Amino acid sequence: MSYLDFPRLHFSGLFYTGPSTINNITQNYTPSVDLELPPPAPPDQFNMGDTGVPGQAGWNPMGAAQWWLEECTVLSAVGSGGTEVDASDTVIGALVQSPSPKTPMSDGQDGFYDVAKMVDLDPDQQGRSAIFGLRISVTLANGAGVQGLMTVPELRQLNQRIPVGGGSWTAVGNWMGTLQDVQWSGDISGSPVLTALKAASAQGLAVKLTVDLHQNCPKNVFTAGDMFCYGRVLGSIGPALAGELSQVVPGRCVQQFVPATPQPLATPQPLSAAALSGRDRVIAQTKALGEAREAIRAKKSGAPAAAAPAAPPDPWNAAFAVVRQAGSQKLLSIDIGGSILLNAAPSSTNPSGFVSDGTFEVDSGIRVGVFNLAKKQFVPFQKGDINIKPQYQTPASTLKQCARVKNSGVFTIPLTAGDGNAYQTNPLAIQVNGTTVAQENPSGLWMDVDVSSQRLQCGGAPGHAQIMVRTFGNPLVGGQPPVTSIVQVFQWSLKKGQWTYPFPLPTSTDVGITIGKTDANGLAQIAVTIKVPDITLPAIRQPLDSQIYLIYLYDAFGNIIGDGQPLPPPPNIPNAPISVLLFKTYQVPANPRWNDVGPIFSSYARLYPGMKARLDISDEATVLGFATGILGHMKRPITDPAHMPVTRDLSPTKTQMIVAWLTKVAKQQSGTGS
Repeated sequence: MSYLDFPRLHFSGLFYTGPSTINNITQNYTPSVDLELPPPAPPDQFNMGDTGVPGQAGWNPMGAAQWWLEECTVLSAVGSGGTEVDASDTVIGALVQSPSPKTPMSDGQDGFYDVAKMVDLDPDQQGRSAIFGLRISVTLANGAGVQGLMTVPELRQLNQRIPVGGGSWTAVGNWMGTLQDVQWSGDISGSPVLTALKAASAQGLAVKLTVDLHQNCPKNVFTAGDMFCYGRVLGSIGPALAGELSQVVPGRCVQQFVPATPQPLATPQPLSAAALSGRDRVIAQTKALGEAREAIRAKKSGAPAAAAPAAPPDPWNAAFAVVRQAGSQKLLSIDIGGSILLNAAPSSTNPSGFVSDGTFEVDSGIRVGVFNLAKKQFVPFQKGDINIKPQYQTPASTLKQCARVKNSGVFTIPLTAGDGNAYQTNPLAIQVNGTTVAQENPSGLWMDVDVSSQRLQCGGAPGHAQIMVRTFGNPLVGGQPPVTSIVQVFQWSLKKGQWTYPFPLPTSTDVGITIGKTDANGLAQIAVTIKVPDITLPAIRQPLDSQIYLIYLYDAFGNIIGDGQPLPPPPNIPNAPISVLLFKTYQVPANPRWNDVGPIFSSYARLYPGMKARLDISDEATVLGFATGILGHMKRPITDPAHMPVTRDLSPTKTQMIVAWLTKVAKQQSGTGS
């Protein structure tokens, strides 16, 4: 089961995240870079100076990486039979919260749970931001409810949401995970849906968060209705089952539609301009759509525009679906909450230059069906029409004034006798006003990995992950996943005094990957191994002690598995299914001293002034005074929101050295050691 199964809850509201942006720029790790220097050119209005030029601190240099939910409520729910419930079920209107400065959550031990932290894997890999320690609660009006700690979700399906502007405000992405250590409390009998969900959730609760409209313009810090660091969230919660991956829907993926069918590739090649030449159709389509948007934007702003033919619907981002049996009825649940672009209009008062009310570019004329392979035509389901307009709800908010979506964009379609069983052997598809915008792989194949970020060290243990393989929603049992792998290294080089990286990225044999056969659930084990005793780093990466490797997994058609999108045009580097942050070896001193650990503390104090303002760890006396507390944070598991360092970019061996030194200091201070 998953967040698309029954019973399920849908909630919508806001999220807050204020990450530090100094560490978004690789050059800033070099100690000689003066972070106080003003940028050499006016900052971009969307990225606010986060352009990669040394000395720039980005749009939020004082950020503390916190992440929380705010103003979220359950707006709709679907019962075990697949039917939406009405307001008589007390779960409608229930608060959905996470620990935050405004909503502290007791840990039951005279303390409070820490606020979750959002962390990038590395400045060279910011497309898989992970959330550590996100605890979510659903609370009824009588105080009863449920809460649990979410497995670490990594940002997936990161795509465009608004066709104008830039920065995180124009993006959309998904976070998926499982609530574990689930705690039910109080009398939930007033909610049949919540009662049924409790009975179905012995393995935990599956959660999916679709996020967009994150305002990253610091000029909006006091802008009512569009506040700095706030975005919108569309959430869903359903039952989880054993044998499923927390970050992968155990069903089907309806991907962005590319009209021409690619020819199979015998051996996938490294990503390069030449390898992408066969995708000129995608680039041409994107260019045509861009020109159409420019015409529309010019018309809205009052500027004259040349007559242009009607543009086809914009490409859709990936949608996920499952087919389930509820009694005698077969039901297709499909999630288009992150699939459609949003409306945007020019604004002279908004620093970004545009505003959006959160409504979709397309909210009617949508039909779901199958592409009949034999007849080469789209066949809609008899009850496959979708109308989003009734799902909009716009409550007053001083933080972000935008539409909520009551069902989070998840629709349930009854499959009729007239539909037959065509969905079992034909790809699902979506049309808008007669034009196909998204379609499942013609083979029905859908694959993805459960863990896309690995932190490894030369000389250390290998990394582990799992891959799910499904065909038309059915698991591949006892087979070898049909993938080919290529490893590329994010290799910086100095040219004419400027640090740059090539396109394509060079291939590497430093890291290897082996994949086993699938089990009864269509899951296969992946081992990521380190093939070299150590790595040599360019000067720009030496302060980080590490390097990024991207492991691309291709299907038989040369498509990268995972996010369900076509490749971007060069020089953009597509997200890899697995990214590895590989640390160098490090010889730990036998008797570490402040001279060994001090430079590490000073580096973090320099890069994260938001933390330094609270505790100056560059000062030896301050560290000695708080040694026991710092030790407690550094010994916490990496998944703990209070783990130190919050960025989790310190090598394991250097962490061990600092822990050893702090342990010695703490013992000396307590009189139990020498």
